[in-house]
Amino acid sequence: LAELDKKVVVAVGQGMVIGKQVNRWAIRKGAMELHSLREGSNVERYIRKADIIVLGVGKAGLITSEMVNGSAVVFDFGYSRENGKVRGDADPAVAHVARLLTPVPGGLGPLAVTMLFWNVARIAGVKLKN
Repeated sequence: LAELDKKVVVAVGQGMVIGKQVNRWAIRKGAMELHSLREGSNVERYIRKADIIVLGVGKAGLITSEMVNGSAVVFDFGYSRENGKVRGDADPAVAHVARLLTPVPGGLGPLAVTMLFWNVARIAGVKLKN
């Protein structure tokens, strides 16, 4: 997404890796509204009107299909184990309601690790050249 001037962005989870970075990105891209929430901070109220939802709490099924509108794009970085299975912060049923839900496992986690290594290699290359 190039510009967010008419978008409502909700980031659930305020960690340095996901939450804080999403906030910086949304501000830089000019989000119409940005809500940075902790788990349990009236999340449902904000999720309902969100265009973009970014999850990074680590609590399985925190967001349900009843909380999400049909035009929302949900990026699920959440990771937890429940009954021996890896689960995201969004209940899998969210995929039937939202416009897009990234899968857990196999969605954003591998992409995040790839970009981390790419950035480390890029920085190391710059340092070696200087």
